[in-house]
Amino acid sequence: MQHSSGVEAVSAVHTVVARQLLQTAAPTMSKSDEIYSYFEYLPDRSLAIVALALYLAYAFAIALIMVVKRRQWFMTIVVITALCEAAGYICRLAFLSKPVYGGYVAMQWCAPKENPLDTVTAA
Repeated sequence: MQHSSGVEAVSAVHTVVARQLLQTAAPTMSKSDEIYSYFEYLPDRSLAIVALALYLAYAFAIALIMVVKRRQWFMTIVVITALCEAAGYICRLAFLSKPVYGGYVAMQWCAPKENPLDTVTAA
């Protein structure tokens, strides 16, 4: 029976400590501090809007001129890439409004990956 009471005592201590930690939790971060914790800089909303507009205009122009008018179907990949970039900036604008981890992941989904050849050093 003594072993059982020892476990109960440890459990009671853990409960008390957990309650104290919950009551004295660190204050929540401000919105700009939370955004900084993801990017390590504060992105500018106006530049994101400009980049979004430019990528959408570029995608529309290439789609209209090269794909539809001239029937150069290989340029479809350029249109898709520009639309992915625009989607990334839409996610960035949404993230700047409400910073949540899911928005950060959505931004990174279409981001270019590190080229393994860049990490090779010359002998």
